[in-house]
Amino acid sequence: MLVVGTVATLTGSVLMSVYRANVKPYEAYSLVVSKQAGIPKQITNEIVACEHVEEMVPVLDSKVKVKGLFGTEGRTILAVPEDRADFCLARIGLRVKKGRLPYAGEDGIAIHEEIATAKGISIGDLVGREVNPDDYLWGMFQVTGILTGDVPYGIASLEYFKAQWALDTGELDFAYLVFPREGYRDELNSYLAMLPGNQVLVRNLGTAERQFRSESQNMDLLLWLVNFLVVAIISCAMGLLNTVHLLGRMKEYGLLAAIGLTPTQLVRRAFDEVLILAFAGYVLGIVASKGVLIYIAKWILGPRGIPVSPMGLRALMFSLPIPVMLSVFSFATIGRHLLRLDFISIMEGRD
Repeated sequence: MLVVGTVATLTGSVLMSVYRANVKPYEAYSLVVSKQAGIPKQITNEIVACEHVEEMVPVLDSKVKVKGLFGTEGRTILAVPEDRADFCLARIGLRVKKGRLPYAGEDGIAIHEEIATAKGISIGDLVGREVNPDDYLWGMFQVTGILTGDVPYGIASLEYFKAQWALDTGELDFAYLVFPREGYRDELNSYLAMLPGNQVLVRNLGTAERQFRSESQNMDLLLWLVNFLVVAIISCAMGLLNTVHLLGRMKEYGLLAAIGLTPTQLVRRAFDEVLILAFAGYVLGIVASKGVLIYIAKWILGPRGIPVSPMGLRALMFSLPIPVMLSVFSFATIGRHLLRLDFISIMEGRD
């Protein structure tokens, strides 16, 4: 239980981290991206005229590289106009914890506190490919602020991005964040889905969730395979030990049979013991897993900016087969002996 519960929680933390970074933002907005050199004015005007749209914000984006639990991951940097940055932060669920947002045309960047911790940087430090050639973020940016909130994003200046961008879109914008009116997200996404697919690409909550499910299924499949092997090995080993322990008490069961207990009552008595031991081991394993996870979160992953989710239903689901299989294995082996118990032979030492 200790191993399975810990591994299940850690993999769940990885999936939650990916969800927060790549899916949760689309609860607040949908992204419309040009497939050409900018979104045509006609399409822009049609979106603005939609009754389900609250705000359209021009945007460019990039990624910054961070270390994850099982490798490197990318975290989105949104470049938006200075006068719309506060609105975007509020709708996405972010706020400035320290410092400030970058000014228009400034080569500054405000990054989430998890990104800052993972990269070991703070306000005033430099980040980007010119500082670290392995980074995903092009150029060089100075950190002006630290953000906090549920979505690990960064904010940069759209004006600066446009000035440095290789693709010239003229007066057209290459992409928009489209924020729905409250309660009209599904209606807005249905409307955006009807935009000409040869001119724009639309990414919304539905497409992000489908991609996330596709990627997470592979991790869950791998974990189930590992879980199956662990369950099989531990259940057999502990079941054998439990069986040896119970078989070593055959004289005790012989005495109980001699005083009038039926084979069925003996089996039930032994099975109750197995269930109690399995349940106690399960609870102790979960408690031990919680302790290990607290240590990992505080001393190992926390300082690296990798959040660890609390142990939840996922860990319980993956670890539950262990006590179940242990009980079944023990019952199947000892039950057969007790049902055929000859207490007279046992008392005479012939069995």
